[in-house]
Amino acid sequence: MIYRFSTLALGALLSLCSVSSNAQGFGIILDSLELEPNQMGCVAVRSVGFTDILSFQYSLTWDSTVLAYDHIQNQNLPNWTSEEYNQINGGTLLISWSDLFGIERTIADTTIHYQACFKAIGVLGSHSDIVPGSNGFFNGTGGAEAFNIDFEDVWTDSLIVNGYINIGVLSGSAGIHEASERAGIAFQLAPNPSPGVTQILLDSDTEGPAQISVSDALGREVFGQQVRVLMGKNKFEIPANALTSKGMHQVTLRTKTGTSTQILNVQ
Repeated sequence: MIYRFSTLALGALLSLCSVSSNAQGFGIILDSLELEPNQMGCVAVRSVGFTDILSFQYSLTWDSTVLAYDHIQNQNLPNWTSEEYNQINGGTLLISWSDLFGIERTIADTTIHYQACFKAIGVLGSHSDIVPGSNGFFNGTGGAEAFNIDFEDVWTDSLIVNGYINIGVLSGSAGIHEASERAGIAFQLAPNPSPGVTQILLDSDTEGPAQISVSDALGREVFGQQVRVLMGKNKFEIPANALTSKGMHQVTLRTKTGTSTQILNVQ
């Protein structure tokens, strides 16, 4: 059963508290998979900005002609039970969590909250995003939100990274594998966390123009640059003067073959 954390009490407290413009943004990040037809796979779900968080709620939505939801496993949040997620139709799952004792929690960005498991029911070559957001909530139950110790809603759409499942034919016996390289543009950020200057490291099998963009936790673009990707190893720099605000940033690389996003923690 999905519910909102202490809805009435929270509403009263919000009426007494001012919202700080310096609140840390909170976002959900999903991994990606490639599955063979009729194969089961589980997508890891993480977050960024889980700092002094009391509660959150959001939905996951996907194409129900491509994926069939099966179960959630490996729950890894304090006091989290099966009553805090609920499938309301073939393509929507509602998720909520609140600390049973009203204690704010801080969890590292790399921590897996849980795995959402799906069966590939679509035809070969079909695919579906798995999108965190507000779709599917009933009237009066709000939407995607995350409240911190100051009772600020720090849910930040710009920090969301959708999951993705592609249905294909896997080579060898590797089985399920992460498909963050589905567009052929998977990249790394180094160092991450970063004290300032950060490099984008990309190994590409194509060449052509690309666009780098960096947004801060409030969704403001702090850096943008046109670059040219070459065959093989590439290295691009995000300068320190673009990363003057601490916290989570979203780094996006767009090429002719697709788009890839990574989260950068600036310290």
